[in-house]
Amino acid sequence: MNQDTLHPLPKGYRLEEYEIVSVLGHGGFGITYLAHDFKLGLKYAIKEYMPSDLAMRTEDDTVCPRSRALVDDFEWGCERFVEEARVLALFKHPNIVEVRRYFAANGTAYIVMPYEEGESLGRLLKRQGKLSPERLRSIVVPLVNALDSIHGENIMHRDIKPDNIFLRRNGMPILLDFGAARQALSGKTRTLTTLVSPGYAPIEQYHGDGSPGPWSDIYALACVMYRAVSGKMPPEAPARIESDDMVHLSDIAGTEWPRPLLKAIEHGMAPLRRDRPKSACDWLVELYGEKAHDPKAIKIEPMPIPEAPELDDDDKVDTMSAGTPEGGGTMISAGDGTHVSPKADRLVEQSLRADRIRQIREKLGWALGGFGAAIAIAAALRATGF
Repeated sequence: MNQDTLHPLPKGYRLEEYEIVSVLGHGGFGITYLAHDFKLGLKYAIKEYMPSDLAMRTEDDTVCPRSRALVDDFEWGCERFVEEARVLALFKHPNIVEVRRYFAANGTAYIVMPYEEGESLGRLLKRQGKLSPERLRSIVVPLVNALDSIHGENIMHRDIKPDNIFLRRNGMPILLDFGAARQALSGKTRTLTTLVSPGYAPIEQYHGDGSPGPWSDIYALACVMYRAVSGKMPPEAPARIESDDMVHLSDIAGTEWPRPLLKAIEHGMAPLRRDRPKSACDWLVELYGEKAHDPKAIKIEPMPIPEAPELDDDDKVDTMSAGTPEGGGTMISAGDGTHVSPKADRLVEQSLRADRIRQIREKLGWALGGFGAAIAIAAALRATGF
């Protein structure tokens, strides 16, 4: 779906201290913009919660549910969107997308991330077809270590695919657009189009009670590796359950690929979760040996990517947000039966307020104790505009 039917915020629109420059990409769950911080003079990527099956944009730029029946699902999804932003904001990992802040506006929520120069692995594969063993290792080892970190906090990505792996100009990878909120919302409502990535999503993500875990992210990343080695899309998971006709990498990969590595990739791609590695840590050793956990022992040379050619609008890939361009909101007037959800603003404000209380508590150290601390916190919140 093109931008004309998507109705994104227009160029020059101001959100807080940010001015919209252009649309970076869009999917079924939201729109991502390139924005300019006119106070600091910096570029940011801003993701807007805009589930196209549930919401639409009115003439005054408010995002609202398409009907009263969808209000609860819209608000529940917004809560998950904000919660995911809060969790990601806690991580300071060089290979995980950084969340700088989030805020409420226009009846919905926004996440602010640094804007990175580079391109997606999806675009690189589209241009080159395959990767060399060295290039693939320089991408996979940092990403598996990143997965090991987030899995240790019981956080799953749930939407790993080439378009969600971004390569900085120096070649180092970043995991983008965590899909946990989308998966939670698609499992809650039948209205939202099923948001799985064919060829990369494991079987357990095709239904709501599939018990996803670290093994699910391992499957998806293993499929990315299969694509990079073979130059072919992996088969969809449901088709592999009854009869697995997947072509083995050992039958199509060149002699430059170590056979134990190819075997480890296919172990990660086992159709049933019980047959896959149980942790990213174990799988990394299987892929590249014990030394893969020691960055000093295995020197991964970042490989600068060439300047990508300018693409037409139809070919542009969303570099900071998932996926295949899908449906967006419908522009209608506020008098045509829209159902504005002020609760979305309150959800973000309450979350921000909770964060602020926590920060103040930490600073105070509860030294005042009981009633005195409560008074101090209330005064501090009033001083900060809450």
